[in-house]
Amino acid sequence: MSLEFQSVGREIMKSKQLEQSDRQLLNLLGRAVKDSAVYLLDVSGCVVTWNVGAQNIYGFQEPEIVGQHFSCLFPRELVELGQPSNQLQQAQHLEFYEVESKRIRADGSEFWANAAIAPLHDSTGQLSGFAEVVRDLTERQRTAQVLTEIQAKYKTVLQICPAGILITDEVGNIQETNAVAEVILGISNHPINPSLSNILDWKMLTDRGDYIPASENSIAPVFAENATVENREVRIVNAKGETIWTRLTAAPIPLECGGAAIAIADIGSCKNNESTIYNLEQELRILLENTPDIIAKFDKDLRQVYTNSVIKTAPNLLPKTVFDSAQEKWEMPAETEAIWHQAIQTAFTTGTQQVTQLDWQTQGGLKSYQACLLPQFAKDDSVASVLTIARDVTDRQRAESVQQQQKEFLQTIFDYMPVMLAFYNAVGELQSVNREWERVLGWSSSEAIEIDLLAECYPEPAYRETVIETISRSDGNGTTFKPRCDRVIP
Repeated sequence: MSLEFQSVGREIMKSKQLEQSDRQLLNLLGRAVKDSAVYLLDVSGCVVTWNVGAQNIYGFQEPEIVGQHFSCLFPRELVELGQPSNQLQQAQHLEFYEVESKRIRADGSEFWANAAIAPLHDSTGQLSGFAEVVRDLTERQRTAQVLTEIQAKYKTVLQICPAGILITDEVGNIQETNAVAEVILGISNHPINPSLSNILDWKMLTDRGDYIPASENSIAPVFAENATVENREVRIVNAKGETIWTRLTAAPIPLECGGAAIAIADIGSCKNNESTIYNLEQELRILLENTPDIIAKFDKDLRQVYTNSVIKTAPNLLPKTVFDSAQEKWEMPAETEAIWHQAIQTAFTTGTQQVTQLDWQTQGGLKSYQACLLPQFAKDDSVASVLTIARDVTDRQRAESVQQQQKEFLQTIFDYMPVMLAFYNAVGELQSVNREWERVLGWSSSEAIEIDLLAECYPEPAYRETVIETISRSDGNGTTFKPRCDRVIP
């Protein structure tokens, strides 16, 4: 209704002659309009009439404003600049004057207003006053400010976003990009390449390097079906002719004008890393499958989440269920299981490496494994899993046992030989003597080691050096030296 009034009112106010009936009509329209201030001023600028809209906007009641000069509706600084009288002069000169300026309410608060002023003339053509229509622009200013803030935030987010962002129109023509998108597309500091100006014309390739038809373009459903596409991985050819791996996410913009917002990320390094990781995994699997040790990984519930195939050769250790799947536990004798359970629980609890031996009887005899349990930590430093390396030490322990028996046998022969025997290292240091030394010379083995036996047996320095040199050059065939010690019994 206010717009209709302003249109009619403006025509009336533009009239050079305002009859009494027109004044009554204008006053009636002013009373009918409640969202615009409509009032008449006399020739000097004093308020003559005051409508409900003026009361709502300014806060002045009609009795307290009628008769007051309309300069009281302006902030003091504008009054001092002479704007009220200037606006009346402009209206009288131009026959119609419209301006946006600050006005003041009854409570002293300021607001932006749109004011339209027209001079009024009587039937003789003499100036009889002015009509003014004022609209409160506070809401428009607030809306404009909000819009400005939104645009500033949008621009900031667009530029700092780590992904490339593109905005297109309803047919796919690129309207706006951020710096990241420009780098990916190879258009930094250059106009958009015609081949890239419309996203539906982008050259996209399959994994094998074949061009994808435009109708099968990863972004096409956004425009053809008004659908959202998410995380489409596709290779594109950028403005530099480079083929790059990208990840695309796009969604239609829910506006009448249409268009789409597209996020694009360069995932070339990720793809290279995936390939490197895959190759490393294959190499690691080959290594794990060909190592002679059992390698298994257990989670916090002590379930086996991985094991290599060596476990198939371990008697009584292979899980009852399918190989290489999560198992509750290894199958082993109760007493061995108790040792194992304590070791892995300690590894989880303390986060320290544990080493234990697992023994159990099989049809082929005693089987022994040396298990090393290595905690693996999560990001929060808690133990996420335990890697177990179990090595079959059965043959080694058997060999060590045989070697020990042979050593004890040789030691017995050494001790009870009816001649005095002594072992020296390569530099002539005494290592041990047999019991015959104690019987003949009265030196026990421990006493003999503390004595310079060579000096005792070969007191002449030159002869003793010859003995030492001969020992160091010994080829294992043996050499005979006659001791020159008074204590030696021939």
